[in-house]
Amino acid sequence: MSEAALVDTQLWEYACLQQVASPSGVHSEAATFLDRLFSDPGTQVHVTAYQMAEIMEVLRKAGLPEAARRTTLAVLQTNCQCVDLDADVALECVELSLRSGIHVYDYLVAVPLRGLVDVIYSADRHFLQDPEFGAVAPVVNPVTWEMQEGQPPRPRSS
Repeated sequence: MSEAALVDTQLWEYACLQQVASPSGVHSEAATFLDRLFSDPGTQVHVTAYQMAEIMEVLRKAGLPEAARRTTLAVLQTNCQCVDLDADVALECVELSLRSGIHVYDYLVAVPLRGLVDVIYSADRHFLQDPEFGAVAPVVNPVTWEMQEGQPPRPRSS
């Protein structure tokens, strides 16, 4: 079965940060998830041009060495389908953010992929709770933890 998937930035972040400091269970779980996803020949991962830049910036701020960031960039460029962000979609994302109170960046990751992806993988509570993300594609948390902005990962609620 083929699948077109979006992987939220936080999963990329935790998977890549396994290489820095002392990895925790959340890091290894995220890395294992991405490894499985990319080893499945039936899965095509999609990213927006915005998300590609966001992933690289998050990894820079977290202290991931340049060489490791370049490796991640190469994965994004060669193993993912990148979709441009146009002005109309960016304005739609701003409007969604104004209505919901959720920062615009989550919408810039997902909304441009509407109609292109079958599933959104995310541990972010915004993605799991706001129906606008589910309107893009079903949202699945592939790990045993969840995130809320500004807080460390915590066990996933049922």
